[in-house]
Amino acid sequence: MWVAKLSLKHEGDIFTERTRKYKVNFHAYPLTHYEKKEKYYFVVMGILEGEEESKRQFINELKKDKRIKEIDAKNDVLTVLINYSLKEINQADLETFYDPALIHIEPVLNSEDGREYWVIGSYEKEKLSKLIDSATRLHEGQLLSMVNVKLDNFSLISLTPKISEQQKKIILAAFKHGYYSYPRKIEIKELAKILGISYSTCQEHLRKAEIALLPNMLKKL
Repeated sequence: MWVAKLSLKHEGDIFTERTRKYKVNFHAYPLTHYEKKEKYYFVVMGILEGEEESKRQFINELKKDKRIKEIDAKNDVLTVLINYSLKEINQADLETFYDPALIHIEPVLNSEDGREYWVIGSYEKEKLSKLIDSATRLHEGQLLSMVNVKLDNFSLISLTPKISEQQKKIILAAFKHGYYSYPRKIEIKELAKILGISYSTCQEHLRKAEIALLPNMLKKL
């Protein structure tokens, strides 16, 4: 299968305009699209990453967008129903970017830098080349790589084991401040001070989060 990695930018895009504004990342998988009563509908499911307040603002602003028909949000997982009038849809874009011959190998990363990052595959190289050409000409596209490979991994929306908000906050802070770097940039005592909690509380929640998350990660190797 031919697999391409590319980045592109959609002016006025529902997601990336806001991921850039609020400095969050949204890993989104397009589930389906359909036409009904002179409108196009798109169903997207994804995982939102970022600071809690930034994520809240991102979701609240999405809800105000007239193109959003429905939105469900729980534990950073968003399911979004988007609708466009026929006049708002670029038919050529629709046929190119939603060609059934194309497969999303990974969710689309709607990045905090305001760009989309795609990993897309197809057995029909010409269909993939057409998408790359359209992205380059119309959407500031950049081809990062294109190879013919036998896939040994495939990523849809995979939910991590459920951990508490406190555990999530602490393990994300540990990652951000270099606790898992080599050499380690911060110790638990310093991390606890930054978070304004006791050493024992920080250590306990960090270990519980690691115990919950690590087995799930190792199964995917």
